[in-house]
Parts: sequence; structure tokens; C-alpha cells
Amino acid sequence: MKKNSTDLQTVLTPAFRRTVIGGCCLYLAAYLSLAALLPAAGQEAWKVCGAFVAGMLVAGPFNAYLGDTYRRKHVFIGALLGMMLAIAAYIYMETLALWPVWAAVQGVCFGLASAAGVTVSIDITTSGNRTRGNELYALLNRAGMFVGLVFGYWSFRHDGLDAVLYLSLAFGLLGVLEVASVYLPFRAPIGMGVVNLDRFLLPRALVPALNVLLLAGACGMTVVYVEGVLPWYACVVPGALALLFVAPLVKMFVKLSHHCQRGTGNTTFNLAADTGMVAGMAAVACMDTGTEMGYWVLGVWLCALLLAGLVTYPYYKRKRVR
Repeated sequence: MKKNSTDLQTVLTPAFRRTVIGGCCLYLAAYLSLAALLPAAGQEAWKVCGAFVAGMLVAGPFNAYLGDTYRRKHVFIGALLGMMLAIAAYIYMETLALWPVWAAVQGVCFGLASAAGVTVSIDITTSGNRTRGNELYALLNRAGMFVGLVFGYWSFRHDGLDAVLYLSLAFGLLGVLEVASVYLPFRAPIGMGVVNLDRFLLPRALVPALNVLLLAGACGMTVVYVEGVLPWYACVVPGALALLFVAPLVKMFVKLSHHCQRGTGNTTFNLAADTGMVAGMAAVACMDTGTEMGYWVLGVWLCALLLAGLVTYPYYKRKRVR
């Protein structure tokens, strides 16, 4: 018990705590806005979600180049500020037809900030504590995501869209201030290509990435479905249960990565989780939340769990390298 406490204290340095708060605020800001935009967009929600996911995918191949060429915390801060501008555009340019444009910009900036945050959290953690740090960073980011979703739905029902978006901007500003105070020495560029898979997608982890996408999709569907048929606070239950799986899944991606691929493994997990979550939310938001939708939600959960037991876990046992 004493050793575990010491290890935790070693991981939770002031710089790591500030980075965790910054990452949590990034996810709070992103998912607060999405939770309010989906019911506000109605049948057009799929366009907003599709543009957001497309933005993340477009940004991904540039993660490594930006992190190699510029200070990594500056990439995080710049991308988070860009995401805040996109969120502000929903408020001050209210034309619904333009929402997919702002969502695409938001997705690009969120993807860049998410990848940069992972890199910063690794850089400020000693090598022996990095797996523990990866798990804590991912867990608290996902906690921010679920809090943002639940509170976003509740606040939208009570206070309207603009109030949620202003709150999202406040969390974004807090994230900028926290990460700006982190000291991180500049690393000399090593000559990364402008477009590459590093810090974006780990081919070795594509099978578990597909599984995470399905699991996150089922979770996103569940949160929106439950919110539609039960009181808003019932969304806490699927969110809390999903958080139990975050640390083991992150460790799986880390153990499938070779030396210097830890960041790529973490980013692959994030990309799959966020794509699945947003897609699942959109699927239910655009359809009726009746009994038939409940069967679809259960079906996706069943597919995800069967894939985990029959394919993903055996694949992981064969392919792990750590």
C-alpha cells in the first residue's frame, strides 16, 4: 500500500496535474457543446457529428509533424483556442446550415489538441511511470467527457443552447491557462514528414481500435437513448460503468506499441473512442427513442462484447510486445 501511494505521488507532479486538468477541460468543452448541439440540430445532428469526426480524421496525419516542429504545449493551446473560436461561431453565427462547417473546424482542433495533450502528458512523466500516467490521463479525460455530456443535456433543457456554449468556452479557457503554466523544454526537430501515421494511427492496434469504436458507439447510443426516455441523471449510470474499462483498454494499446509508439497507441485509442462515441450519439439523436431503438442499442453492445471475447483479447495476447 505504501509503495502504491508513493508511485501515485511520483506520477501526480504539479506539471502532470495541470496537464490532466487541461485535458479534462478540453473534453468537457468539446462534449458540453456536442451534448447541446445534437438536440438543437434535430434531424441535422448527423451532419454536425459527421463533420466533427471528419475533422478529427483530417487532422490526424499532421499530429506528428506539428508536435515535432513546434512546442507541443503550444500546439495544444493553439488547437484549443481554435476549438473555442468554432464554439463561439455557433453562438454568433446562428445559421443552422453553417453548423457542419464549425463542427468540422471544431473536430480538427479537438483532434490536434487531444493528440498534443497525450504527448505533453508523456513528456513530463518519467519513463517508469508512463503507463500509470497514460491510464490516469485517459481516465480523467473520459470522466470530463461524460460529465460534459450529462451536464450538457441537463443545462440545455434548463438554460438553452447559448448558456451551454458559454460554459464550454469557460472550460476551454481554464484548459488553456492550466497547460500554459506547464514547463516543457523545446525538443529539437528530428525531421518528421508533414503527413504520416505517427501520433495518429497504430496499424498493429486496428483490431482493438475497431472494438473500442463499437464499445464507445454503444455507450454513446446508451447515453442519448437513456436521456430520451428517463430523467437526465440516469445518464450517469452508463457513463460510470464505461469509465471502469478505460484504464485496461489504454494499457492494451500501450502494450501493443513498440518503443516510441506509446503516443501513437494512446492517440489510436482516443480516435476510436471519440469516433464511436460521437457516431453513437448521432445515430440515436436522429431517430426515435422508442422500443426498436432500444433493441439496436442492445445489439451493438452484444456485437462489441462478442468481438472483445472472441477476437480482440486473443489477438492482443498474440501481438502484445511489452
